[in-house]
Amino acid sequence: MEFNCSNGKTTWQGKIKNYKEYGNHYSLDISARGSGISLYFGQASFGQWFICIPDWNAGLIIGDLRQVSYNAEKIGVAMENDYDGHSVAKALFVFAETKKIQEKDATQEYLDILKAAGFKNIDEG
Repeated sequence: MEFNCSNGKTTWQGKIKNYKEYGNHYSLDISARGSGISLYFGQASFGQWFICIPDWNAGLIIGDLRQVSYNAEKIGVAMENDYDGHSVAKALFVFAETKKIQEKDATQEYLDILKAAGFKNIDEG
């Protein structure tokens, strides 16, 4: 899967060279701007996504695979590389779109957990 990347200053080509589905998580091998990046990602509790990039000692949580700008910033900080952060964020977007990965809204699940723990909704009195 090939895709275009941009950080507002320059554009470049990226490619998902390989991917593997493990049921509830995925691995991707990405190539962009001379970097080879392997990453793992999957859905965490409450609908967020965990991203692990072992070769860069980077790991983080994001909320939505399709928020390219926000994810690029977070991933770029974790990897200490703006360009690779954009490449990974765009690869996640392209993969999610291609594989039709559905985002999970876990707001109600989270509220139910808080209620079970004894918290009360101030709007309910």
